[in-house]
Amino acid sequence: MLEGLSPQEEEIALHLMEALIRSREPSPRSMGLVGELTGARVIEEELGRVVFRFDVQPWLYNPYGVLAGPVLYTVIDYSMGRALRTLAQEGELAATIELKTNYLKAVREGSLTIRTSVLHKGSAIAVLESLVTDDDGLLVAIAIGTFRVLPPARGQLYAS
Repeated sequence: MLEGLSPQEEEIALHLMEALIRSREPSPRSMGLVGELTGARVIEEELGRVVFRFDVQPWLYNPYGVLAGPVLYTVIDYSMGRALRTLAQEGELAATIELKTNYLKAVREGSLTIRTSVLHKGSAIAVLESLVTDDDGLLVAIAIGTFRVLPPARGQLYAS
């Protein structure tokens, strides 16, 4: 199946297969296939706050050889959802309304750390902030997200 691939392509194929396997786990152990493809992981979690980290890999580059903006956007969105979930009532869900990201620095290697905090959570709307730093602690991106807080559906609870 992997015949004819270069060593780098084999590494990417292995990563894709591992992400697919991890994506089968229920939430919150898995972020689903898209999230798992980034390799992001939760390194800290408390009420209203999470910290994610992921390693920048060549398969996450855009055509210019730097981390693709949509990859970082995705990890930020997932981190915001996870932070908001720490404050959720049983059965409550949330959906992204808007996510504004300012990209401040191109990234080609190393790890990125995403520190996300809930700034406000009301009964219908939540506002969150994410600060993204590189291995040197330099700010790479800033994001502000607005989420719609959805009440529990009848008979449906959060998967634990």
